[in-house]
Amino acid sequence: MAGTKVEVLEGEIGQLKTDFEEKISDFQNQFTSIHEKMDGRFAALEDMMRKMLEDKQKPATLESKETTDSHGRGGNLNPFRGRENPEEVSLDIIMKKRSPLRQVFIGDVVVMKDPEKPNDCIVRRLAAVEGYEMASKNEKDEPFILEKDQCWVLSDDESLKPKEARDSRLFGPVPMSGILGRVIYAMRSAVDHGPVQNSHLAMDKDTSVLSVELDVDEMAKNLKT
Repeated sequence: MAGTKVEVLEGEIGQLKTDFEEKISDFQNQFTSIHEKMDGRFAALEDMMRKMLEDKQKPATLESKETTDSHGRGGNLNPFRGRENPEEVSLDIIMKKRSPLRQVFIGDVVVMKDPEKPNDCIVRRLAAVEGYEMASKNEKDEPFILEKDQCWVLSDDESLKPKEARDSRLFGPVPMSGILGRVIYAMRSAVDHGPVQNSHLAMDKDTSVLSVELDVDEMAKNLKT
């Protein structure tokens, strides 16, 4: 009788051990499945974050090539920098459009809406963006910090008075949303043209665009018309 009880007990213990091992195996399988799913989700999240960072770091990208005539008096803008400014110039330009999620850089020549004539455009150089403290040489003027969506633009000709230059010294801060794009190439004539001197970041990015989009002959035709 005692032997029978021992055998029954050993059988129950064996069954419990088998059940326990099966549950452990099921748990391991479930854990592995969950782990694989989490790995997949983390990988997707990392990929999404990486793309967001890459997108944030990219400058304004070319949506379409645009050419437009821009007139300046007294060298108001000198996109070539270092060349003699003509008394009056007619520029045909290639512009990179700026979307709300794209950025232009400090030092870039930009096409923007005229603060005084919203239906017109002007070309100026981006000098400062939100967060920058602006201080005047005139001690009577209080320094101030550019607020969100504000920027400061300047003419390239520092000898011009604010009214002549028609830049932020006259307008004050202007909205970043008013910037239409970055000028990457300009032409005065069929023999006087070249890449615009922008920030180093922008020029590095724009080289590949110019190699594909630049058509000097077409620009010369537009300039004549």
